[in-house]
Amino acid sequence: EIEDQEELDMKKSKFKRNFIATLSLAAELYNVDLYNADVIHKGLFDALLPPQNHNLSSPDIEGLCEVLNRCGKKLDETNSRDVDKYLQKLLSHARKFDFRTKVLVEKIKEMRANGWEERIKKAKATTLDKIQEEHDKQQQAKRERRAHRQQQQSTYDTYDDEDYFVGYSNNVPQQRGYNNNNNGNSRYRQVNNNVNNNNNHMHGRYGRY
Repeated sequence: EIEDQEELDMKKSKFKRNFIATLSLAAELYNVDLYNADVIHKGLFDALLPPQNHNLSSPDIEGLCEVLNRCGKKLDETNSRDVDKYLQKLLSHARKFDFRTKVLVEKIKEMRANGWEERIKKAKATTLDKIQEEHDKQQQAKRERRAHRQQQQSTYDTYDDEDYFVGYSNNVPQQRGYNNNNNGNSRYRQVNNNVNNNNNHMHGRYGRY
């Protein structure tokens, strides 16, 4: 008896998969204009929803939700009133079934409100845009800092091999060193003059030795 129940469950699961796959295929064929709208409206929704279907089941609702998931946007563009009617019936009848069935119908309702885009995909796209924007800001800030450092470096490196500076104070270079051609020679001349003056002073005071 247990084996019979397991076999029955397997058959039901297989039938459900095949049923939903058939409805999904019909929706995709409609998207590429290989099925006309009557096949979707009359052959699927009218046939599977009450009052024509007196034994509405959870797989029926799940299958119709998959149809709207795949071709709801095109149906909405051609006849939004029919889509309104289908959604109202699905929402009404889904209350009689389990939580999963209710969530499936609510998901389709949200997709329609979001322009037939899944909420997760839309949120993901928004997140990627924010990441890209933040990345661009960081790269721009790096370029500005690099340019600022290069400008500072070019300012501090303004010296040649004969004259060098140790820094700036109020944007005025502070010199520590002497130009080999001018400043050094003038310093040496000053020292020599001081020595000569001192010698002359000693000669005048004590005479030559």
